[in-house]
Amino acid sequence: MSQSKSRQLLLSATVTPLGLCLVESCDVVRHYGPNGNVTLHPGHRQTVDADLSLLAGQEHVVSTATPPPLNSVEQLSGGVKATRKMLTRLLVVTTALLDLVNASLRKVELQARQDVWPFAPLRTSGRDIIDTRGHKVVYAGINWPGAADVMIPEGLQYQSISTIVSKIKELRMNVIRLTYAIEMIDDIFNSTADSTLSGALTRALGPENATTILNQILTHNPDLSAETTRLQVFDAIAAECAKQEIYVHLDNHMSKGEWCCSTSDGNGWFGDTYFNTTRWIRGLTYMSSHAFSWPAFVSTALRNEFRQPDSPSPVRENYGWKDWYPHVLAAANSINSANSDPLIFFSGLGFDTDLANVTAGTYIHDFPHTIGCVQFEGGFQDIV
Repeated sequence: MSQSKSRQLLLSATVTPLGLCLVESCDVVRHYGPNGNVTLHPGHRQTVDADLSLLAGQEHVVSTATPPPLNSVEQLSGGVKATRKMLTRLLVVTTALLDLVNASLRKVELQARQDVWPFAPLRTSGRDIIDTRGHKVVYAGINWPGAADVMIPEGLQYQSISTIVSKIKELRMNVIRLTYAIEMIDDIFNSTADSTLSGALTRALGPENATTILNQILTHNPDLSAETTRLQVFDAIAAECAKQEIYVHLDNHMSKGEWCCSTSDGNGWFGDTYFNTTRWIRGLTYMSSHAFSWPAFVSTALRNEFRQPDSPSPVRENYGWKDWYPHVLAAANSINSANSDPLIFFSGLGFDTDLANVTAGTYIHDFPHTIGCVQFEGGFQDIV
């Protein structure tokens, strides 16, 4: 192609999840879509004569004139900047479209959950839990601990996930209280290598014991591997629960992964040694958002057994309803904004033996930012 002559190729660039116009560097333009690929060979100049942030349905004209040589650093820098700007626009469009697609998929999944088991989201009516058919749901459940040192659901070195869930089903249980530690989510945000089965076991048990237990887990659960993450183990359990129609109730048991519970473990109250409230709310929100993809997930608990720490400290002095209300409300609202489906279970004071102020609708004039009686959405009768 001569310097003075140019041609234009009109590419269908409807931006959808199935067809995107992608302009690459290295003097190559490709169009990926249902109609196949179109390649403009190197040596031609390509210019997208349109803003890539246009709405889906627009078309882009690609000009293929022979480019002038890049004789200066300024020209080269300008080309790089233009390419970066163009790719940034494409990324913005793609991200926005993926958000729309995800929103549509969430709507489809919601409808599916309403029409078949688990007939969710569940709701409360007075003292009862009701499904989408209007039937009363009575939890008959079992605790599956996953918040100890390794931070994976326990017992997998003895039996497979499917076997354990089957035995729970045989007991005529209909819900599993699946516990977890906030530290697991902290590790995800910190990209900690210990988040894998191998790493988690090694950190908690030491290399020799970890190898033994890991081999036993993989023998009984061949779908898992040494590189399976802790959260993927939770995913596998949730999938099996859906298969066998067992509800999943998430429970934040501890902040630091370890045995629960005592008044000296640093996990008892907001601001305690390991109980960082910001990371607590982040962890609750992350798990509820992640568990949206679990068909069996229907409810979640904010915390297991609030308790007053032993050691004299400001944290110990702040123990009580005045500190309880603002923190649990913030946590519940954060969960609800991320995933409005699950029922939210509140834990009271005194190792969860005292919820009297809430159920009685006690007036709390002395609490900050509160007028009269603290109200939860739906009223006190709707608290689980």
